[in-house]
Amino acid sequence: MSSGRPHVKVIVRTRPTSNFAQGNITLDPDRKSVHLFKPKKESQGVVNNQLENWSYSFDYISQNGTQEEIYEQAAQEVVEGALEGFNGTIMAYGQTGAGKTFTMTGAIDNYRHRGIIPRAIEHIFREVQARSQLAITVSVSYLEIYNEQLIDLLLSDTADAPQLKIVEDGKGETHVMGLTQQTVTSEEDAMKLLFEGDMNRSIASHALNKVSSRSHCIFTIHVETRSRFESKEKVLLGKLNLVDLAGSERVKKSQVDGVQLTEATQINKSLSFLEQVVIGLADKSRDHVPYRSAALTNVLKDSLGGSTRTHLIANVWVELAHLEETLSTLRFASRMIKVAIDPQINARTDPEALVKRYEQEIRELKAELAMHNALVGKGQTQYDAYTPEQRAELNATVRKYVRGELDEIEVDSMRAVRETLLQFKLVTNAAEADTEARIRANFVLQPKPPAGQRQDEAQAKADDSGVGDLGKGGFAVGSAPANSKPPTSPRQPSQRARPAGTRPGKESDKEKAAAAERELKEKEAAREREQKEKELAAQKERELQQQLQKDRAQEAKQGLPPVRSTQPVTPLAL
Repeated sequence: MSSGRPHVKVIVRTRPTSNFAQGNITLDPDRKSVHLFKPKKESQGVVNNQLENWSYSFDYISQNGTQEEIYEQAAQEVVEGALEGFNGTIMAYGQTGAGKTFTMTGAIDNYRHRGIIPRAIEHIFREVQARSQLAITVSVSYLEIYNEQLIDLLLSDTADAPQLKIVEDGKGETHVMGLTQQTVTSEEDAMKLLFEGDMNRSIASHALNKVSSRSHCIFTIHVETRSRFESKEKVLLGKLNLVDLAGSERVKKSQVDGVQLTEATQINKSLSFLEQVVIGLADKSRDHVPYRSAALTNVLKDSLGGSTRTHLIANVWVELAHLEETLSTLRFASRMIKVAIDPQINARTDPEALVKRYEQEIRELKAELAMHNALVGKGQTQYDAYTPEQRAELNATVRKYVRGELDEIEVDSMRAVRETLLQFKLVTNAAEADTEARIRANFVLQPKPPAGQRQDEAQAKADDSGVGDLGKGGFAVGSAPANSKPPTSPRQPSQRARPAGTRPGKESDKEKAAAAERELKEKEAAREREQKEKELAAQKERELQQQLQKDRAQEAKQGLPPVRSTQPVTPLAL
């Protein structure tokens, strides 16, 4: 089938048989088409609209083809893509006994009858040896889906094995959490794990197949590729899913019961959901695809179309007795070929390798810059961080510049500019702290009163600037304020009234005692204020001394001489 857009590639493979349904099935490998004739049943009556003829076109038709032919047509492109960083899936689909397991695994008694999985393992390690310029890491996993349960086939003892779960990452890709992924370094190691997993598979015998797979199996090969010489930080990640699906079966033909009947029911159910997913992917008008309806479709979510290169091998049993099953397989394959794909390379960046690359580039740039400076006469320019000795020398140069002993400071790089500004900052801070400490050693600084207290004092001063009653102490003479008014009383006494029995100019004993008490309270209040002011001044001085000690400790750590002001301190007039 030719199409203008990439799609799932479908290969039809027939099981060799001596009872080929000549009058009902016509294969045309040249035209890549299959024609099927199914006569109407007379039991349906005269009016019967059932179709009798079906024609399908596919990408390749193999009638009695060899294992090598099937690998070249169905697997070789996908395996090589995994080494280039593409995800790939090869899936065998068909009725029970049609040859799916033989196609994927092959026969162990004949080397020529090896299936796709052993040939893919051999192909990958052959490429690993041929591509010596690449560092390729290969790991494998083997998953079985039996009655909707996930089983790790690489674990010999599953009693203590963790329960496997299907999870979805932030990119929407599905993973099986807890599934063993073992690194292999040779073809022999990978084949050993494949045989161990096959020994743990669930198989049974029935009327149609003596060795019938009772579960879906997915053998996954993970390939991690990176260059040994160029762009070591770039890593290509390829994943190859090799899927051997359990075959659909009709119970009346397979004649199973009991546990096998339950297995057949679960197999047919999961394959039915797989077909629903394929129908949803082929129909662009559908918004929802039921991936989570079954474990099989959920695990293969990334493999059914999308960015994965997917190939389907439709195994058919071309005998008249299996005409209905053959038609069902071809119908599924015709739907699968309509699923569009868009393969994408999976690449990521190794952070450790990226850091090493940046470090190497920095070293090379420094060497190139040093060579350039030497050519232009700037061979003494340094770009590394300043040493303590260099900082001390620069600090002394800044001090000379501040004292006026130098007219300019020469800088030849941004590194020198930053370090010079830093030393200016240290020198200025140290000089300010030293100056403030000398001032406090010669003067007592009083803290500023709060804003509310300053307003009250200003108001009291304004009130004291006019003529009027200042309290019980008498009158004062001065200029009256603008808003003052004369007293409303008609009679102005010339002197304050005296208590009865006292002479003019003589105060009573009670008045003297009250005046003495007021004076005592005022003195106590003055002493308290003076004590608080001294405590505040002492606390401020301690804080300044601590800050000065920190600054001097920082200078001593850097190996700098202490800063002393060269200007005399002028006493403050307080």
